[in-house]
Amino acid sequence: MKKQYGNSVLLDERGMTLPVWYTFDKKADDNSPAGVFADENGSGINASAHGDVTPERSAVYGGAVRLGGKNGYISLPAGAFRGLREISLEMWMKASPRSYWERGFDFGRVEDGRLNAYIFYAPAAKRVVLSKIGHFSEEIVIDVNAALPEGWSHFVFEMKDGAVFVYINGRLCGEMWSDAIAVDDYVGLNRLYFGKSQYEADPYLCAVIGEIRAHGRLLTGNEIYRKYAAGRAEMAKNEMRVFELPAPHRLTKDISLPEFLPESGARLHWSSGNKDALSDSGKIRRPAVGTGDAEVTLTAGLQGGVIKKDFSLLVAAEFTDGERVLFDSSLLALEGDLSALTHDLRLPAEGEEGSRISWRAEGAIDTLGRINRPASGTARAALTATLRSGGETAEKRFDITVLASESADGFLFVYFTGNNANEERLHYALTLDGYSFAPMNGGRHVLEQTKGTRCLRDPFVIRAGDGYYHLVATDMQSSKGWNSNRGIITWRSGDLITWTDETVIEIADKFPTTEGADRVWAPQVIFDEERGEYMLYFAVRVRRPNPYTRSMGISPDETLMWYAYTKDFKSLTCEPRLLFRPARGQGIDGDIFRRGGTYYMYYKDESTARIKLTTAASPTGPYGPEIELNVHPGVGLEGVCVYQLPGRERWILLADAYGEGHYVMAESDDMRDFSPVPDGRYAFRGFHPRHGHVVPVSARQIKALTERFGVAQ
Repeated sequence: MKKQYGNSVLLDERGMTLPVWYTFDKKADDNSPAGVFADENGSGINASAHGDVTPERSAVYGGAVRLGGKNGYISLPAGAFRGLREISLEMWMKASPRSYWERGFDFGRVEDGRLNAYIFYAPAAKRVVLSKIGHFSEEIVIDVNAALPEGWSHFVFEMKDGAVFVYINGRLCGEMWSDAIAVDDYVGLNRLYFGKSQYEADPYLCAVIGEIRAHGRLLTGNEIYRKYAAGRAEMAKNEMRVFELPAPHRLTKDISLPEFLPESGARLHWSSGNKDALSDSGKIRRPAVGTGDAEVTLTAGLQGGVIKKDFSLLVAAEFTDGERVLFDSSLLALEGDLSALTHDLRLPAEGEEGSRISWRAEGAIDTLGRINRPASGTARAALTATLRSGGETAEKRFDITVLASESADGFLFVYFTGNNANEERLHYALTLDGYSFAPMNGGRHVLEQTKGTRCLRDPFVIRAGDGYYHLVATDMQSSKGWNSNRGIITWRSGDLITWTDETVIEIADKFPTTEGADRVWAPQVIFDEERGEYMLYFAVRVRRPNPYTRSMGISPDETLMWYAYTKDFKSLTCEPRLLFRPARGQGIDGDIFRRGGTYYMYYKDESTARIKLTTAASPTGPYGPEIELNVHPGVGLEGVCVYQLPGRERWILLADAYGEGHYVMAESDDMRDFSPVPDGRYAFRGFHPRHGHVVPVSARQIKALTERFGVAQ
């Protein structure tokens, strides 16, 4: 028998709170606001959305809410868990935490304006924390030995007197048995948040939450696994209904068959009904010329083949010469915005099916794809491709508008945010005046890598002579150790929005000079006009001495600035060599700026954590006496970045006060004598960057970046 108690909390005959269950499929009632969601069990305890929370529906999952990461969270009313002696909190979510202290949930008790108890889960920190006094000095920390996987994850937190348990995707990932854990210490929790911390300064969670369920008892391990497995199976079944094969209907080359469904992660099994034309692994055998296309039914199956979906495909017969040039012409495209072109074009010499391609140029472009930007306004250009195969030809014309060179109207700041793998991503911020920075994309990352360590740090962007931007970064996942990285990672972009050509350049143990290296940190680039190549420079430590380091007298404990050259940002044209060794040793995080015939290198003296300057007449040195700069004395600094304000003889120096959790700024009129900028004259509005750099951008680029990513107001 059920009966009513207190604030709409249902109790059973044992006095135990019955489960509440939010699927976000429906409003509480027809008269309630759109952001108020009903308990599916009918308790009347409604969940409420606040801030940048948007309901969404998925054919795979059903109802869900998206927490935008700016100020969005879900709350339950005070007293929702009144009377509990045990609790199991169950959530399905897709979380992308950017910061160590974002909360999956955070339950607190506030009395007379004072927080005096809390329980929270921080996914990026991989911990559950309890405090019966509302202060970190007496926290009980339960380490969770697993991060939330990408895609939908099933999370369960359980607590009773003397024990806490944490499960992720059906597996026990954290537990603690202790007499210090007492349910009575947390009676009266009255601020029940999902996605928000009890502390206003902490960031909000970026996530999609599909389900929240609370039980008034502990679930067994078997129950939890069955719930996870059943939920995953239901998602996979729903996803299979809407799943589309990522391949064209008519195949001319092998296809890559996905092993897993993208949202549910369910494993797929493939079977071809015509293995002569298409194998089970996606390899094709095209019929001979003139014999017609081969029909194939390709079947995707999951759960041991119980659930299947068929795809009807054609494997194209080998082309005649006429068919080949027409097919290749239909696929031929050029990279970039041809209506507002600002970079050279890369012109293919061969089509998809092997047609030979030659080019004719008109106006402000040549047959190698190099543009001639006008002094002002725009210039017309055109390229015509002629495709040939045998005696057959086809033509395709591209009309182009080339833009004039643009002045800098602001800066794009590229950075990462912390030492968690989810924070080691590329982030953007924008500044119009060079002093006040606002994060873009809601503070979320704009790029994550798929190669190497899958984590980037210390990003740097340069615009090359061909108009393309190149991003270089440390290829490193810090959770694996500060001496775990072996190289750098690069990308290319025509517009700072879409990045391609992801490439890992391995350096440690790839050259005789770097044999035995265990650090390759903070790469940057400058163009060497005399050599006609780009000089990559970075910090290296060679832990195991080799003949080169012995000949240079380099100690195994020294991390110093090295250099190498590249033409394509994909490979090196020479072996790395020592660039600069400070008098005290230990120089990292170099930033080289050319002014006239002088190269200014700003760097971190690792022995003192101060920023210093040295100069040379060549990018490779030799560099002269070292000057310690007046940049916030007494504060440890790294990640130095120097840039000139547009149209002014004024240079700004940024540095990461890594031990203080903020950035500092200094300014100079001669690039040598710097004065700290007072706190009130510069700002990083609502975000905490780590080791970043700036790249000048025009008004047109600012508009395009803002339209794509948005900027905090």
